[in-house]
Amino acid sequence: MPYKVMFVVTSLIIGGAERQLVQLLSRISRKDFEPLVVCLKEPGVLAAELIQRDIPVYSRLLRNKYDLRVIPRLLSIIRKEKIHILWARSLGDKLFWGRLAGKLAGVPVILGSIHFMGSKGQKKSIIGPLNKSLTPFTDRIIAVSENQKQYLIEEEGLPPGKIVVVFNGIDLEAFKPTRDPQEVKKQLDLPKDYALIGQTAKLRPEKGHRLLLQAAKGVVQQKQKVIFLLIGDGPERPALEDACRTLKLGSAIRFLGDRNDLPDLINILDMGTLSSPMETFPNALLEYMALAKPVIAPNIGGVPEIITDQAHGLLFSPGEAGSLEKSILELLADPEKAKQMGEAGAKRVGNLFSLEMNVKKIEQLFFTLLSEKGLH
Repeated sequence: MPYKVMFVVTSLIIGGAERQLVQLLSRISRKDFEPLVVCLKEPGVLAAELIQRDIPVYSRLLRNKYDLRVIPRLLSIIRKEKIHILWARSLGDKLFWGRLAGKLAGVPVILGSIHFMGSKGQKKSIIGPLNKSLTPFTDRIIAVSENQKQYLIEEEGLPPGKIVVVFNGIDLEAFKPTRDPQEVKKQLDLPKDYALIGQTAKLRPEKGHRLLLQAAKGVVQQKQKVIFLLIGDGPERPALEDACRTLKLGSAIRFLGDRNDLPDLINILDMGTLSSPMETFPNALLEYMALAKPVIAPNIGGVPEIITDQAHGLLFSPGEAGSLEKSILELLADPEKAKQMGEAGAKRVGNLFSLEMNVKKIEQLFFTLLSEKGLH
């Protein structure tokens, strides 16, 4: 009989961590593991993909932040499904309530993962005392980069022995374009002779799109034939559209909204950007690299573990629009260098960041922890 694995998340909206989970569950050995997902809030659009794969999805368990009834609801699911492994993902409610319910129900293996990290020397911890109180009952905390692991140890005070690093991975077989680039450009009404710079990210303040727009202003002034494609949607969109008007960027910025054809869109780009002030291990970079696109990203978090500066793309000084602008112009001025970086990035993803490698490491971790509890 396969081991039952329960994943506790907030929702399955379109986002990097959520897509990563869906990919993991699409490839995990169903002979060995039987997964199910609990969304404490709304199920989100990605839930349908899991249901199609016969993976149960429970949702709407948490009415508000202080809804104590979430515990009996979680306990009911755990006992009904006879859970062997519980993995609470991200921060706040889902990390706390999930692990607490797992402990109360006597789940043999309890895992946590944190999809954020702060900066060194920050005054305030991002992991609250209630969450930290559950550390002794957590078998492992999964970090997605070595930098994040060091941050969790040095800044958050988590025990080194509890933390294991498992890089995110991308499904290289599935993440491929299906349409001709010229067809895609025609459908988007994009001129053939313009350079295309893209950023795939939710339009939220923490993704730093305002910095990209500031850099875009300088790029457009120096190179007229360039268009920036912002792929993704979110609450920041009206403010960003206002910023475009203020900066007089006009048609140089295209808002494409949420899309389900990311490989086709990335495939038409000349380069992919990231402008966040902080990232733990951004999946967007793996997507750019998988399609041999050079990357321009800030030197933050786990980014330097994904790309090497001047080899797979360019690292710029975080928060500095001038540094981002300079990096974009450098690659626009040297298409051959950009092409070589993209090709090197594609090889790196295949060697280090494939979904196959990610799934294998997760399965190995599951087996190791089950063996420690005498269940395997």
